[in-house]
Amino acid sequence: MILDKEYQRPDSCHVYRSVFEDLQGGTFWSKGKEGDWQQCNLNGVENYESCKNTARFNLEMRVIDHRVIDCVWRRCNKSNISTCCCMGANKYLYTKDMVISGLVSYDHNGAGWWADWDSWNYLIEYSTFFGNHAGTHPQEGDCHWGGVGLWTEGNDFGSMMYNVFYSNLYGGVGILDNGFANTDELDYNDDTEGDGKVRFIGNVLVDNPRHIEFRFALKAPRNHRGGPTILKDNVFKSWKTVAWQFGDPFVQNAATPEEAGWEIDGNIYDNTEDAPMLAEWTQSLCNLQTHPGGQGCDVSDPTEQVRTPFRNMNDFRTLMDIEHNGSEEPYEFRGPLHPMRKTSEVGLVPSGPAEENHMRTVLNGKSPGDEVTIPVSWFKRPIVVEDGAWVCTMHDLQANVITVRMDDESKEWVEKNVRFYGSTGQTEVTLTLNSIDEYEAVGTMGTGKTSGQLTSHPLYGLHQQPRFRMLNGRRPVLLSLPTQARVSVYTVGGRAVGTHVRAGIDGTARLPALRTGAYIARIASPYLPGNAMALTFAIVR
Repeated sequence: MILDKEYQRPDSCHVYRSVFEDLQGGTFWSKGKEGDWQQCNLNGVENYESCKNTARFNLEMRVIDHRVIDCVWRRCNKSNISTCCCMGANKYLYTKDMVISGLVSYDHNGAGWWADWDSWNYLIEYSTFFGNHAGTHPQEGDCHWGGVGLWTEGNDFGSMMYNVFYSNLYGGVGILDNGFANTDELDYNDDTEGDGKVRFIGNVLVDNPRHIEFRFALKAPRNHRGGPTILKDNVFKSWKTVAWQFGDPFVQNAATPEEAGWEIDGNIYDNTEDAPMLAEWTQSLCNLQTHPGGQGCDVSDPTEQVRTPFRNMNDFRTLMDIEHNGSEEPYEFRGPLHPMRKTSEVGLVPSGPAEENHMRTVLNGKSPGDEVTIPVSWFKRPIVVEDGAWVCTMHDLQANVITVRMDDESKEWVEKNVRFYGSTGQTEVTLTLNSIDEYEAVGTMGTGKTSGQLTSHPLYGLHQQPRFRMLNGRRPVLLSLPTQARVSVYTVGGRAVGTHVRAGIDGTARLPALRTGAYIARIASPYLPGNAMALTFAIVR
């Protein structure tokens, strides 16, 4: 499916509960209004007049509000379009406010997800990327490095939260060339800090040769630097070389994470493969006065690079002052894992039984009140409290979904026995049907009643406390809001001054102009304990 803003009206294209499989190419390709793409990327100031009406600098010319929710992608790019440049499961260019939630993407010739250049304010959550691989292309040569779970390349303000990446050929994730906000001081995206920060929080990475590659180098305006990244509360298990590191080509002057504006903390490292390193920070010197060209700094001579390896938690803390809340400890991951090899052929993941034995093979012909035992591949986090019950959705590899209401005992059983990520493994779940139709089913496990309270957990709940600040001293905003948050603002006397303000994908809600005084913000989200919280703040001028 092509989303091309030059010739179509692709905004707000939402795709729900669909299966894309065995495709000669990929699932989606998006394109904004480009203009002279190459010149617009090289040198923003000199070419601003010719570029200001292109997607490079005008966010409204990008594909806006694209969503892929609870879908399954598998076995794409059978025709072997080059994974070095062009294809895997998909390729997105020029998007704004894109949401990918509950996607299971596996067994592709190429990356399981790829946003290649100029996606702004995107969210990828509760998704699974496994068994992706690549091999040789007739013209491009060896492209096996395209076999990763996910690439995000040249994009700003991304949030990757609560996803799982495992058994991919080359690596789990590539976070490449982020940090393009406000290039050359052009305030094209209304961000006053201009850092293009990417958040990688609460994810699980298992059985990838290296779990995350960072790269900051080419196709950059001359003042481009590696964008700050938040790397917190993730699990790294069973890597063969390193949990995270910087790839080549690489340019960044910052010697430490603190200098680069990074936050690295609270991650768990389970070095099951007994690799010699946990991670590696790289400073690759670049003299802007010596290399003032439009492409940014020349690629550094490897002999000028300063690589700092971390072999244990003590190295993190003493060498770079990071990971003070991190730990080295065992982490249980049920798999099943899948050995990958260099090949452009698809069909390496033995998923046939899980595709054939799905929910609808049991639910068809059933009625409300029937007790059924259904095969479930995974449940989607978080489990929330709704009308006195624990509630989540359960999924299979045919994009079938059932909403399940649970009591306390059933919730504990689900968390222990049902995987929270897409896989070829299945669990038999017994429940009573409440309702069923062609597209939706609801069931109850146990009594469906709970007196418990939703608790926060690094892999399930909220990570940062919402907070208030004044942007540039004049615009009130709330930061670190959970996904799907809605905000209403009241004076302390109870008068509404701003209702139903929606948080952006980056967890920020811009509030209306407010007079000097004290206020209460009511924040509602299924990701909060009790589904809501209150935050008191004051405007002082």
